[in-house]
Amino acid sequence: MAVDEDVPAEVRAAQRALGGRRSQGAAAGSGTLPAHTDSSMAIAYAPIGPDIEGLMQEVIAADVVDILGVLPWPCAERLIELEGERTREGLPVIHPRQVRYLTPARDRITLYRHSGVLGRVVQRWVAGITGLRNWLAPLSDGPEALQIFEFDDVFLDCIVYTRRGRTHSITIISQLPPVRTAAAAGGADETTLVLSAMPADQVSDFLEYLESLVGRSMPLAPRQVLCGLEPEPAEPATTGREFHPVITGFNTQRRPADSVVPAVAVAICTPTPRGPAVLLKLRTPRNSRDDFGLLSLISERVLVEDLAELLTGPADMDLEKALEDMWLRAGQPETFEVPEAAFRRAAQRDLFMSCGLDISADRLDFRGTCLLDREGENSWLGFYVYRLDLVRSSTADELAHAKNWSPDLQTVPLRNLYASQTRPQLNRLLRRRDAWLREAVFGYRFPGNAKGQGDA
Repeated sequence: MAVDEDVPAEVRAAQRALGGRRSQGAAAGSGTLPAHTDSSMAIAYAPIGPDIEGLMQEVIAADVVDILGVLPWPCAERLIELEGERTREGLPVIHPRQVRYLTPARDRITLYRHSGVLGRVVQRWVAGITGLRNWLAPLSDGPEALQIFEFDDVFLDCIVYTRRGRTHSITIISQLPPVRTAAAAGGADETTLVLSAMPADQVSDFLEYLESLVGRSMPLAPRQVLCGLEPEPAEPATTGREFHPVITGFNTQRRPADSVVPAVAVAICTPTPRGPAVLLKLRTPRNSRDDFGLLSLISERVLVEDLAELLTGPADMDLEKALEDMWLRAGQPETFEVPEAAFRRAAQRDLFMSCGLDISADRLDFRGTCLLDREGENSWLGFYVYRLDLVRSSTADELAHAKNWSPDLQTVPLRNLYASQTRPQLNRLLRRRDAWLREAVFGYRFPGNAKGQGDA
């Protein structure tokens, strides 16, 4: 299965580790990209100075930490490195349950999308949560889990509260707008992090405010769209035209029965010196919930906030009320379907999380739909399948940027994709719709030994 079912899309740790990836800043913006890809690799680099280093050392060794706002990406990166260093040296590190993260509601942040891409505000928000989850056991859902809350307002700075023993500290981190400087590697965008300490006499007032904000915040949880199963047709559905996304409700359960979870799958295709290839994700406990050790397309569920056409503000927390509101805004249609644009937004989100690419929606080439059941369960996944062709040049290479972003991405030559030694490594979507994918998505004449089998 190609979709992570438990962890919210925004908090999935799609890239295994942020540490040691500073060169990605150099890839961003170096050279000249075609107009439609100018922002696809726009991740600003921020150097870690002595002040930030000292604060991160304080955080990793604290007894209690509260973070309010949007944690800058370089801070999460450094925390991962510090945890590894301290663990190797046998030094204590903060327990995940002793960290709380309060961040603006995702519906508020979604409103900052612009020009067909995610944009820097959404990038920063996603990167902050993803970085924290990478640092603090990203797939822990039990009592060991990091506590993430969302509040109904916009605050893009970052306030860090730490307590160790009887010592309290509150520091404000401001991330300045990025600029392109000659000093930055490759002429990449660079930002600056500015620190300021809160006076000691304000600490008690801030802590009182913080607890009040926690009381008015909601735990960050996925609100996925659900669709209904169509009656069994007289004739089998045409492969590639199998799924019609008629909305039946919203849900926060992992695998709701008797329903279809709408999702998107993106086949990332790229030219290489050895011929055309596809970029696949190796599923690991750091980036997925199941199918560990298998290769899959980049994929994501459709969430409530992806229905931007039907949102005039944050969706109601009551899921039934949110459904009624959106149906009314859609003009009370007899058949209430997920707009195709919602699938593109879900794809954009996961392309950033998994590959570090902020891709314009119009670069996604829709190829068809697939409906797959989950073996042994009365639930299904309905995929909208897209193809994305990466831009590669000597000055700006989206493939190199993506592979630098995540070590879990693998480039597989199309001639080898369905070879006998590769096929067992593929997940269900790639195996069970192989013939259709080869013809309609990859458009490649595969060797004779890669004949489609459509096995489960």
